[in-house]
Amino acid sequence: VQNGLGGGYDGGESVTFPNGLIMKFGRVAATANGNYTVNFAESFNNAIISAMAITNVSTAESIDIQIVGTPTLGSMVFGIQNENHLTGFYWQAIGY
Repeated sequence: VQNGLGGGYDGGESVTFPNGLIMKFGRVAATANGNYTVNFAESFNNAIISAMAITNVSTAESIDIQIVGTPTLGSMVFGIQNENHLTGFYWQAIGY
């Protein structure tokens, strides 16, 4: 993760299916509000068809997260706001 706020993350897990569909996923331990760039260990070859993030918080906590801009074949950016507990988020990208 490149965020200027500390912490780090590059890669994640990746699964390629026989039909060429690729699923990439991972977790970012967020340390503060701001933008976090997830760099894939290997870029998608052609396109990202779906991207998402879900927070990693308990029922008593809250965090707002969204994808910033358009994901590229090699990375995507997530923005965090209103974080009241620094637990992070899970992300997933699907493509070819």
